[in-house]
Amino acid sequence: MNASHPQNGQPHGGRASGSQTDKPSGAFASLAHDALELGELQLRLAKLDAVENARKLRSTAILAVVGTLTLMAALPVALFSLGEWLAVQYDWTRASALFAAAGCGLIASGLLFGFAYYKLRQGFATWQRSTEELQQNIQWLKQTLKPSDQSASSIAKSKNNPEPNYPLC
Repeated sequence: MNASHPQNGQPHGGRASGSQTDKPSGAFASLAHDALELGELQLRLAKLDAVENARKLRSTAILAVVGTLTLMAALPVALFSLGEWLAVQYDWTRASALFAAAGCGLIASGLLFGFAYYKLRQGFATWQRSTEELQQNIQWLKQTLKPSDQSASSIAKSKNNPEPNYPLC
């Protein structure tokens, strides 16, 4: 049998996978532990933000539902009354007065939905804290995992003697 292939279910070298000898080195284990701790803290922060976001969105949703139901119940009566008043007060035709009243209703509806949209955006702004913290944690992890074997002289040397850039075609 070829020595490079696994024999008897064990990888090359005769060591069983997952044994005590497969533990990572001390520095790597410490880094992995720190990364896992960081991930756990990130999840806790996301959970706190989710609870706060749900609380804010709940009041916004209640406001939107109550506003919509009130508007649906009262708006037709109010708009017809406004249209009749405009027809009588300004001697407009009934059609033009009702059209003007409908325009007023659309403006009021747009303002209410604009306010609801504003409140909704405020609710989602809560996630910004988690996003910023995650970005900082990722940057820290990248800096920590950056290979340190490249010395400043080798970096400078590679800048002074760049590899040739051949066209792909």
